Amino acid sequence: MNKKQNKYFDKQNLVCAAKIIGVDGNKGGLMIKFAAKNYDIDVTEPALVEFDGCLVPFFFDENQTFETKKGVVIKFDTVNSVDDAMEFVGKEIFVLKDDLIEYEDESDDVSDNDFLFMDYNVIDKKSNSLIGKIIDFNPIPGNPLIVISTADNKEFLIPYAAISIINQNDSEKLLEITIPDGILDLN
Repeated sequence: MNKKQNKYFDKQNLVCAAKIIGVDGNKGGLMIKFAAKNYDIDVTEPALVEFDGCLVPFFFDENQTFETKKGVVIKFDTVNSVDDAMEFVGKEIFVLKDDLIEYEDESDDVSDNDFLFMDYNVIDKKSNSLIGKIIDFNPIPGNPLIVISTADNKEFLIPYAAISIINQNDSEKLLEITIPDGILDLN
């Protein structure tokens, strides 16, 4: 048996380049937040995502990886639905140190206030009713939470991985989402 470890599976050769913070569209697009503002990823090389303690390689669909005014959207070539994409939300993207692109003259600090949907009103698609406004984002590793304030000043903590964004209107700062039954009852 060959004991030489592949360079992609030795964490000493890897760096956490970004975190997957949401789903974009209905074809498996993923919104990411880079670990530092001066980071970028070489999309011609594979990235690794940890599932059940194992690093799994994924290849980028280079034609579906782009930057928008909302942020950076990536697409892995084997992730083709919202359900598939939801399994990635909250996970970190690792790349080889040699494949990480670092730009100079930028701050390494990324503020939690960079959360893309801050101050968006949130509508529950099932009930077609307004839940409230996103007032905070708590980036707990492995379980980031959004904080939604209602009109009567109640606050709901909702795991970001539990929501599915159905419709997004940036000009009106409006998100239409689905959430699992009972999540709001836990608050």
